[in-house]
This record gives sequence, structure tokens and C-alpha cells, in this order.
Amino acid sequence: MSQGFIDFWQTMYRNKKAFSGMIILAIFIFMAIFGPMMASLDMTVN
Repeated sequence: MSQGFIDFWQTMYRNKKAFSGMIILAIFIFMAIFGPMMASLDMTVN
């Protein structure tokens, strides 16, 4: 992890108003990681 990413995460965590933004960001990261995996899995099944 880069230091800038850690600083960004800590800033988001301190700012309670941005908590929903942090959740949305986590969902986008989750989709970015698992989206291609699920797509390749579907291609393997089909």
C-alpha cells in the first residue's frame, strides 16, 4: 500500500460525513476486483 492511499483512508475515516463515501469506494473496489473474476468464471462455465 502506498502512503498516500493510507493517508486518504485515514482522512476518510476521520470525516464522519464521508463515511458513506468510504462505503461506496469499498463497493467500487470490490466490483473492480470480483467483476473480472466472475466474468472469467462465467466464460469458463459457458
